[in-house]
Amino acid sequence: MSQQALLSSGDVDAVLPWSLIRAARKVSYLVTDALTQFDLSPVDFGILTHLDVNGSATQAELARMIYVRPQSICASSER
Repeated sequence: MSQQALLSSGDVDAVLPWSLIRAARKVSYLVTDALTQFDLSPVDFGILTHLDVNGSATQAELARMIYVRPQSICASSER
């Protein structure tokens, strides 16, 4: 039994979760592009921001704060 689509292809922009995903991707692209001027990745920026605000932190703590795996912190800290 096949199901008919509830929305036409033109209506997909009316789906809030999809619009949020698209907006997040666009913002991520713009932020990443802006940070490259300073030779920083978003992870690097997150690390520096949290260290500036919170002082010292372990790699595990930083990873939890910026929602990445601890391996990502290690790779960024070696730069």
